[in-house]
Amino acid sequence: MTFKGADTSDFVAGLVWRCLSGEAFLIDCVNERLSFTETLASVIAMSTRHPRAIDKLVEDKANGPAVANMLRDRIQGITLVQPMGGKDARANATSPSFAAGKVFLPHPDLAPWVWGYMLQLESFPRAVNDDMVDATTQALIRLRQFGDTFATAMARIRGETK
Repeated sequence: MTFKGADTSDFVAGLVWRCLSGEAFLIDCVNERLSFTETLASVIAMSTRHPRAIDKLVEDKANGPAVANMLRDRIQGITLVQPMGGKDARANATSPSFAAGKVFLPHPDLAPWVWGYMLQLESFPRAVNDDMVDATTQALIRLRQFGDTFATAMARIRGETK
């Protein structure tokens, strides 16, 4: 999350993912140059569109802590995260999910932003912008960390395991 929405600023990338049986589904994406107030409005709008999205990861860099602080009482589930390792390392750590066919995108007719998303991922690490790559790797690493635990907890609630 950047400080300014200027033409030279980095983009703010917000993605919504759904995890089901070890597969990750990209549901929604915002990738724009946004000011601080526009970023707040975007997070609120995304949270309103996706009320079942329970974990909102915000990178603990740049404007992330200020955004989290401003929205913490209004939006549940905001979690500041420190990126572990470099961008290349995180991308490499998540590439097996893509290679195994465990990552799904909406059809571009339903979500035209998919074209830009795919272009950025395919151009990494040579592209000028990599904000959606960062958001993707953070989400996939988080889903992998908590996916089995969450699935096990839900199975236990349904009475399927002890």
